[in-house]
Amino acid sequence: MNRYFISDKESDILITVATKVFGLKIGDIINMAIKNEFLPMTEPFRTEATFILQCRAENKLDAWEIKQSMTRGIRALGTRPVYDADRLQGFFARYHLHEDTENCTITENDALWESAVEVYELLGK
Repeated sequence: MNRYFISDKESDILITVATKVFGLKIGDIINMAIKNEFLPMTEPFRTEATFILQCRAENKLDAWEIKQSMTRGIRALGTRPVYDADRLQGFFARYHLHEDTENCTITENDALWESAVEVYELLGK
């Protein structure tokens, strides 16, 4: 698939450096830039996000994989400070707890339930 884009002068300079100095191809640069913009930068969150993205690209993403990844992420939050609670709240808004159990993505039967409740309580503070 051919794609074209128009870059500004500053980007042209950086593209030239990346291709000449580091030997990268323009497609590699664009792929890295897109992933760096949208994926978390810190571990283990980047690994989890990359895993979910790869599963999605292979059309193998299911609710169980997402919940397992979220569980690992929630456990990792226990040992790492959160500097921007709004980002975290935005993430959990996708897999939210509702008072109405029919609209709840995470239910009491899920292994993730207790951890998710704890995160919501911490985010509320």
